[in-house]
Amino acid sequence: MPDLLIMEGSNLFCQAAGESKHLTLTELALPTMQEMFQDHHAGGSRFQIEVAVGIEKPTASFKLAGWDQELLQQFGLSEDATQIFTARGSLRSKATGTLVSAVAVTRDGAPVVFTLSVLDVGVSRPTNATPSNGATDLGGAVTMTSSAFSWVGVADVHQSSDWQMATDSGFTNLVASASASGSDLTSWSVSGLTENTTYYWRVRHNGTNNGSSPWSVGTAFTTAILFGGHIGRAGMQGFGVGSYPADLPPGFSAMAGTNDPASQNYGNYQYSDGSIMVFIPKFYYRVGHASSPHFSQYGGNAIDIASAGDFSSTSDANAAGYALHRAFIDGGSVRSGFFIDKYQAVRNGSSSVRSVAGEALLSLCSDANVTRTGNMSGGLGKVRDALKLAQTRGSEFNCASIFMYSALALLSLAHGQAANGVAHCAWYGG
Repeated sequence: MPDLLIMEGSNLFCQAAGESKHLTLTELALPTMQEMFQDHHAGGSRFQIEVAVGIEKPTASFKLAGWDQELLQQFGLSEDATQIFTARGSLRSKATGTLVSAVAVTRDGAPVVFTLSVLDVGVSRPTNATPSNGATDLGGAVTMTSSAFSWVGVADVHQSSDWQMATDSGFTNLVASASASGSDLTSWSVSGLTENTTYYWRVRHNGTNNGSSPWSVGTAFTTAILFGGHIGRAGMQGFGVGSYPADLPPGFSAMAGTNDPASQNYGNYQYSDGSIMVFIPKFYYRVGHASSPHFSQYGGNAIDIASAGDFSSTSDANAAGYALHRAFIDGGSVRSGFFIDKYQAVRNGSSSVRSVAGEALLSLCSDANVTRTGNMSGGLGKVRDALKLAQTRGSEFNCASIFMYSALALLSLAHGQAANGVAHCAWYGG
């Protein structure tokens, strides 16, 4: 297929291109192959014919921008002597858009013209590695990874990366981004994502010398309908409790509405003895932070609560001013949360207790005019009865600790500060 090469620019070199100062050309006429003809009257004929007799001498002409007398003298261009010129320029294919390099060398009046294909110089387009396109049921904190850095044409070093996350495939509604990040070269973590939401993400690699790659092709993932262990948002419906994030412990079962934030049973589970217990997911808290949305009103008493999924790690939470509450550390290990009785303890037969509504409460005092633990099997009517009776429910049961009550108190205070009415917070005070 015929093609047209368009010269976009050229320079003239004296001697070899790598050994000479160049002069910029304003005009360059490359030599053409022109056939020569001669008129002839064959055998005295009255008719004249034209006969090809050879090829005209190729010549190349050029016009320089400016004048450099020192250079002309240096290379003897002002003398009547044969010289070598190299005209080097950039040609672009009209048909394909491919860039080529054209070099024309003239030696002793005999031109040699050839072209060299020029590879693009740059940074290769990365690909999105994980999460895979279309992944579902992801949590509130996601780490994205890209392919390794690679260059084209000229060796380069991975200097930084740009990342974008949006709720639309056109990346107009950005929810998170990182520009020229030298610490997130091929992986990037984002936390605080919303449940049941589709997110799109892409990455661009930046080299030290070759500039930036094109953006990767955007891919998408969707977060889970409900984050297991999510503490909710202070002031909103369902805050302070949550769904258990793993397989339930032996004896526990979900109730109608356990996973529905609009239900009064949200976060509630029933134990095999009939007890109703509430799961409190692990959370981070901070007090009196200047960036708190409630700081202007409550100052040093402003309370902020964040779910475990809002941060990729405890160190990330610490960097934002949050601390993991002590209630979620047991035996030196971090727990996903804790169960606590929804109701105060009542008798379960003569030797154990349970948490149900509408029955007579127990008293640890020996002279109280109520149901006394001293009247139960092995009871002494003393405070230590609480420990003994708690253990009758199972090996994992214990009396609620001061840390658990501290966590509940923080949740209560944060909920009241963040609420804007009594719809979801009965103790809202305006």
